[in-house]
Amino acid sequence: LPVFLLTPFLDITSAWATMNLIYYILTTIVLYFTLKRLFNQRVAFIASVLCAVSLPPIAWATRIGTDVHGYFFTILGIYLIELLLDKDKFHSYLIIASYIGITSIIRENVFVLYPYLAIAIIYRHRWDIKKYIYNLWKYSIILLSFIPSHPLDFL
Repeated sequence: LPVFLLTPFLDITSAWATMNLIYYILTTIVLYFTLKRLFNQRVAFIASVLCAVSLPPIAWATRIGTDVHGYFFTILGIYLIELLLDKDKFHSYLIIASYIGITSIIRENVFVLYPYLAIAIIYRHRWDIKKYIYNLWKYSIILLSFIPSHPLDFL
């Protein structure tokens, strides 16, 4: 969400704080759907309510320069991985790799999705070595997300 959309209505400090608060609300919503997919509706509801009414994260989310959007994109990435790995199609792996690569430009903490993705793939295939070798081309697409986000950093 670009801050410049809020600046006609608010000063720059309030615009950044409002943007962070919007990301915090979206994080709570995505957390609910992620936990509902991983566990059940009861666990998802309790965790989301606790996340929504906890005062320290709310106070922290309204500050300028916090990492609220990083948490949003990380939890959204976990939801995306869980949603798309069930389909086990080539385009699912391409979407996941593209998501991790693009969001790594925004925040570096999205790199925690690499070990999560590896564990999720191993768990889904139950250590079946023949299936790993047969589907190696699917997993190699993950290397696309290792493309540097800032190519000039290497010069």
